[in-house]
Amino acid sequence: MKYFSLIQTLLLLVAPAEIEAQEVGQGAMWEQEIELRRGEYLKWIVEHFGEIEPTMKPLDGRAWSLNQTRLFLNMETDKASRYFEQVKLTADADFMGIRLLKTLLDFGDSPQLSMAAKDHLRGIIRDWPMDRKSSISRKATWPPTFTENHDLMHLTIGLFSEQMRGEPIDPLLREMRRSLAWRFERGFYEWGSHRYQMHYSNPLLVLAAYAPDEDIRRAAADLFNIMLAERALMSVGGYLGGPGMRSYGRNRGCDYLDNNRYDSFLPTVWLAFGVGEPRFDFTTSEGLEPAGDGYGNTQDPRLNQDEAMFLATSALMPHPVLKDLLDEVATRPETLYTGRRSSAGHPFQNGPPENPRSHQVLCYYNTPHVSLGSLRYLPTSGKMSVSFNSRPRFFSVMFPERPDQVLRTELSNDDLAAGPQSYQYKADRIVQHRDWLIAAGELSASYGLQSRKVGDWDLFHVGQGLCAHVELPGGWHVFQVSDIDKFPTAEAFVAALTLPTIQGDRVLGRSLNGDQISVDLATMAIDVNGVPLNPQIEMLHDSELMTSRYGSGSITIRCRGQQVTFDNKRLLAPSEQ
Repeated sequence: MKYFSLIQTLLLLVAPAEIEAQEVGQGAMWEQEIELRRGEYLKWIVEHFGEIEPTMKPLDGRAWSLNQTRLFLNMETDKASRYFEQVKLTADADFMGIRLLKTLLDFGDSPQLSMAAKDHLRGIIRDWPMDRKSSISRKATWPPTFTENHDLMHLTIGLFSEQMRGEPIDPLLREMRRSLAWRFERGFYEWGSHRYQMHYSNPLLVLAAYAPDEDIRRAAADLFNIMLAERALMSVGGYLGGPGMRSYGRNRGCDYLDNNRYDSFLPTVWLAFGVGEPRFDFTTSEGLEPAGDGYGNTQDPRLNQDEAMFLATSALMPHPVLKDLLDEVATRPETLYTGRRSSAGHPFQNGPPENPRSHQVLCYYNTPHVSLGSLRYLPTSGKMSVSFNSRPRFFSVMFPERPDQVLRTELSNDDLAAGPQSYQYKADRIVQHRDWLIAAGELSASYGLQSRKVGDWDLFHVGQGLCAHVELPGGWHVFQVSDIDKFPTAEAFVAALTLPTIQGDRVLGRSLNGDQISVDLATMAIDVNGVPLNPQIEMLHDSELMTSRYGSGSITIRCRGQQVTFDNKRLLAPSEQ
């Protein structure tokens, strides 16, 4: 590996060398910081996973990370080879398959991996069943046949499988171009998922390095950059609040719904930006455990503390504009974002075909100390089924000083007991304007998040973030957020609020900038200053810092005097451009 010597050197350093700013540009300094974090990350993998290796079962997902790191650092390669001579696929075969493909592509020509291990890995990829899961290893479909992450993992493995068998790969290359082009045009199907963003970024990183087509390599790298750009724009300090669709709760041994530290993409964000954290700390999780040998099992969506391995063992560097975007967001007193998303859940869990979830509108109001994000209720967009297996988070309030504490409304036990074919719940009835939000459902505050009474409001004060909450008749909840540094005291923040009222079938309220808000409780239609606030379904991204018209295939980032555009033109046939 061409990065072996650099990483090994970094691991041997007692402390990073001091680098004078005048000697290297900011871009070069950022790349060096990323390499230092990569070294730190891989050192932890070797030390901690090496300690528990004797207790690992054959399908423990952490064993792949440990042995991939050994090869990458050229240490104990005999142990790594023995592992890769015997490794098997997991129940969800593509989860392990994409990892074994990466190992084979990384070390297939390297003496660090034994010939027996290479032959074993080649056999797994060469003999990949192309017709598995409705042939998603052969073709791209919209909406995804299975799910976005499974579709791309299978298609990526299928491409290299055909190549190893000596079959023509032009048909697979055309399908891959279509799949990636749709992402530029329509966004990510499993956007913002604390569980599944990682599983989509993994094949992107494989394609960015090894796709047998220059345009596909470039597009995969660009899409990975777009994923990071979305996180930089919609997060606070790397932590992503707001809605979380296709999530799992503590009933599944996870905490994707009520802990924004429990996020499979967060370690990749940490590697890229130095914000967030490199892995989830199970010692403070109130009893949660890693997936271990449950990794890749269709019934086990838990984290494993190795979620950034693909970027950690990749030569790819994020685009420099992303760091500027993150820094720009961090210095703004407020950041507003809206954008259309194509779906909000698993295809098997969508509403009936005549009522698809195809016009979702995402809304964020973020400050440096609080995030309010939601999925706007649109009665024409259908409803996602809910069940034991998958539970949505339609909105949330997050405080970056305590990202594990989540304030939201949730489905009732009766709603959950109604079964996956029931669409009668009301907890998705949410509409937001700037710092003001109204929602149905039952109030939920996780990890000891508590309020105190200030007048008619419940005041949540975490770090420098503020959120006021009041419950109205009929089970409606109104939330307003701000930062303490905008007011003399927390009580002054509450005094600046207008208590919402119900008049007839409408709720009346006011945002902190003085906008008068009126919401129809039957349809959730919202008027601001007497003018209907129509959903922005024509825009994929609508923000001062990032814009894209839905379907255009072109996404532009503007910050700090720069303008960078990512687009899919290189993927399209001449007739499609």
